[in-house]
Amino acid sequence: MSLNNTRPDLLPVLQAAIAAETDAAFVDLRTAGAAGAMADWYNVEHGTTKAWRSAAQWSEIFDAMDGAKYTPSAANLATQLSTEGMCRLLVNLLKLQVQQNMLLAHAGGIDARDDGNVDALLDTVTAVYTLSGAGTAAPGGASGVNVANRLARAARRGELVFGGADRTDGTVTAKVLTWEGLLDANDIVQAINYVDPE
Repeated sequence: MSLNNTRPDLLPVLQAAIAAETDAAFVDLRTAGAAGAMADWYNVEHGTTKAWRSAAQWSEIFDAMDGAKYTPSAANLATQLSTEGMCRLLVNLLKLQVQQNMLLAHAGGIDARDDGNVDALLDTVTAVYTLSGAGTAAPGGASGVNVANRLARAARRGELVFGGADRTDGTVTAKVLTWEGLLDANDIVQAINYVDPE
């Protein structure tokens, strides 16, 4: 959905950004009135800024996990048949149950803009008991960094025009965007021609 259709209240922000942009290639496009090319310029990924995904796909998330770290060795399991060992095993099983419930509830993808979703998922991929004493493993990487990276994506130039709040999870910092999507030529034309209705 285009900005003009979803958030027309943001057209003045885009208007100001178009007028203020100093990138030489963009200035040439603005001077030529090339609305489609300006939209294309804004739809390019920013080189360094990430955004939390609105629908991170489960296949990508699971690819970032080392599933073997959820499975204790038979030797370790045999030595942990105590109350404490069983409690650790139950913690591991609860973490897997949370993942299963999230998969069922969010089959279309995890909304990583919701901090609670990210925290819950990262908890399931860190501090998993190996059942070798009190040792733990991190199937999602240290602090869940491998999974957190899959929950984020490169932000686009146009999305960053509208800003967003930085948030760090699993040592990954990304923005919760004010608006996300692709700009089209109509958005550019509507923004350039925007007049405050007062």
